[in-house]
Amino acid sequence: MRYTRLSRKKRSIFGSVQLWLGDDHLLVVRSMRFTEEYRRFHLRDIQAITATEQPQLIWMEVALFAISALAFLMMLEVEAIAARIFFGVVGAALASTAVYDLVRGQRCRCRLLTEVSSEVLDPITRVSDFDRLTTQLEPAIAAVQGVLTVDAASMPVFAQPAPGTPPLRQEDRVETPAGKYIPLLLYFAILANAIAYAAGLLGRFNEGFGAAASFWFTEVILCVLLAFQPRRFGLKGPMLGFFYVTAALIAIDGIVTIALIVDLMQRIAEAGRSGTKTPTIWNIEWMMTAGKIAIAGRSLLGVVGLLALWLGRDRVVPASEEVPPSQPQP
Repeated sequence: MRYTRLSRKKRSIFGSVQLWLGDDHLLVVRSMRFTEEYRRFHLRDIQAITATEQPQLIWMEVALFAISALAFLMMLEVEAIAARIFFGVVGAALASTAVYDLVRGQRCRCRLLTEVSSEVLDPITRVSDFDRLTTQLEPAIAAVQGVLTVDAASMPVFAQPAPGTPPLRQEDRVETPAGKYIPLLLYFAILANAIAYAAGLLGRFNEGFGAAASFWFTEVILCVLLAFQPRRFGLKGPMLGFFYVTAALIAIDGIVTIALIVDLMQRIAEAGRSGTKTPTIWNIEWMMTAGKIAIAGRSLLGVVGLLALWLGRDRVVPASEEVPPSQPQP
């Protein structure tokens, strides 16, 4: 009998589980290190396959990004080549893990229903996995159970809401095309801020600090705009959680910047009273360290944000894939 793999192995400390499609059944293979368990579900008995959205692990992604930023900072501070390679590899691995978890999309729990059982399909943990599963499994089930014919002429053109259904809220309306570019502008501004700050701090180009301040005010304005109506601008699911993390880090960076300015002004005033040399930011160790952390964090935020927006972009359906008006649409 031929088998087609439907999912990658989901591994754990207890073993692994994987889905395979046979000629007339779905096979769940559960490996427990020394033994294997097989469960078969005949295609003719499958009544439904459902997916329920699960909460995102935003805290885990934030922790991975924070630890990776710390590793990159240690890479800049140490002098030994071996230590730099070690911290660079650790930081890249943690950041890659967080990005991979973020771009995989919405988490879900998938169930297969028959007349007498309900089985959780453990390998299907994301909505994207569920879409791939149904794409392969639906034709096989249709070949066994047949296709349900629907009379398109008897279907209403527009579905009417049930009595008592509340009106559509403003934040649930379809976002305007122009509004979709607001999150994009935010993460471009974050990257531009990192470049300007690096020019000021590392390149000792004073105009870079002025440009960085301008970009920071732009970030604040865009964050406030997005925070009031995030869904209107296309922020939902994991991307909405990542936006809140971004807004919190921008606020923390603003507080640190104010503390830096106050401390620097106090040092300059003290130098003026004592007649000593006026200090600069490049002579104050903690300010240089805070600046390097801000540059690394903003660079990481900007790249991850733009990558997540690109991977989560709306797909434009080609004309050849459009459903004819005479056919029933889901």
